[in-house]
Amino acid sequence: MIIKNTVLNAAGLVIPGLLFIPAAAYLARTLGVEQFGLLLLMYAMLGYSGIFDAGMTRAVIRKIAQSKTKDEDDFIMGTALGAVLVISAIPVFLVLFFSDDIAVWLKVSENYTADTVAGLKLLALVVPFFLITVVAFSYLEGKEEFLKLSFYKVITGAVMATAPAIAVYNDASLVSAVLGLLGARIFTAILAIISLNMSIGIR
Repeated sequence: MIIKNTVLNAAGLVIPGLLFIPAAAYLARTLGVEQFGLLLLMYAMLGYSGIFDAGMTRAVIRKIAQSKTKDEDDFIMGTALGAVLVISAIPVFLVLFFSDDIAVWLKVSENYTADTVAGLKLLALVVPFFLITVVAFSYLEGKEEFLKLSFYKVITGAVMATAPAIAVYNDASLVSAVLGLLGARIFTAILAIISLNMSIGIR
């Protein structure tokens, strides 16, 4: 079991990384230097959006580890998911409201200004799905179901790595790449909720 856990955990890190390398190379060739640089910056912004879980993930892991009943698990997860949905409204509002200003601060060339603003607005919509995913999957971590968590990480990591590259295949634009990212995050959030619902159900 330990070996299986280790292998799947390693796969959850290695497989998305191996997929991301050719996907990133394709995105760089297709989008060009400026748009690809903006996409990488948006990835970084999304990564930092994790601060808006307000420590919810760690709290959930701790509370779930201490929980003794399914009803208690249900209450913890329902409360946590509701809380992150409310909290996620903050970055969504900020990015939507200041998207034009952010494009100016980034000194985006005139040709890509409209795409950058649209991409930032789409990126704002990614945040709630991102937070829902990390909080929902924290249940598995709290229950020490690392094998199942690693399995899900392989799937979600592969989707996240490849979706933007697939999205720009027919339309080589920053907006398409971010749409791919949004689609991937919606998929991972749905997968996380399905996993959670299979474990405890959500009232």
